[in-house]
Amino acid sequence: MARRGVLVVVLCGAWIFYGTRGPVSAQAVPAGQDLAACGAGLVQTLAGSWKAPQYRMKRASEVGAQVFGPNSFDIRDVDLTLDPSGAGVLKISTSVLDQKGKTWAPTLIEATVTIAAPKTTVAGKCEPVVTVAGVEQRYLDETNYQTPLTGSRVMMVTDPAARQREVRFETPKGEGSFWSTLTRQAARPAAHKPSTR
Repeated sequence: MARRGVLVVVLCGAWIFYGTRGPVSAQAVPAGQDLAACGAGLVQTLAGSWKAPQYRMKRASEVGAQVFGPNSFDIRDVDLTLDPSGAGVLKISTSVLDQKGKTWAPTLIEATVTIAAPKTTVAGKCEPVVTVAGVEQRYLDETNYQTPLTGSRVMMVTDPAARQREVRFETPKGEGSFWSTLTRQAARPAAHKPSTR
């Protein structure tokens, strides 16, 4: 549990960093063209798999060095999968990697979401309406402990002309909240079926 406590502290610092560079809030833009570009058809165009580059930050705290050793890193992976209806799952995997390459405190957060046509735009970009049906956090260790993160929020900002989107995940108490940039992943080719002839 000590290692998990240290991880929460570091992720909280990451939230401060990302919070300064990400969009703060959506402001309505009265231009009809902007809203037209963010119409109902946008949801279908966002269907597919999205992934953020792996986030790695060296642990600089003295406490972190004592627990995990020097030259350890906090790791975070973010994946989003959406179907054409707008239903999808946001997955956030976190862990600590020590100097020997061993993984500690692996945790998975899964948020079940549904997105709908945007009602506002942000500097020409679209902010879909995101409804969070539920969020669960699971520790991927021998305990396999699971707990709901009731009250978590998910925000998205996307540019219809770009192949990336900004996603913000907010925990109920703010600790570990962050912005992340996701890019569309290439669709996997269909499995080849051997000929029956």
